Amino acid sequence: MTALEGQLAETQETLAEETRQKLAAQGKVRQAEEELTSLREQIEEEEDSKKTLETKVASLSAQVVLFSSIKYGRP
Repeated sequence: MTALEGQLAETQETLAEETRQKLAAQGKVRQAEEELTSLREQIEEEEDSKKTLETKVASLSAQVVLFSSIKYGRP
């Protein structure tokens, strides 16, 4: 093997390793983006649940006040 062939082989191996690293990094980025999307959806669902619960609490609180006023005859 000549010096040029050796350099070519070394350069090709370096390129192949860089390509493997790039593909691995792209996979990690894609996975992180998918996880971020999933977390954003989860946050949105939890915010919706929170709003629903707040509405129910407000309704129940109003009912408690109403029943208390009826039972004890005061507002």
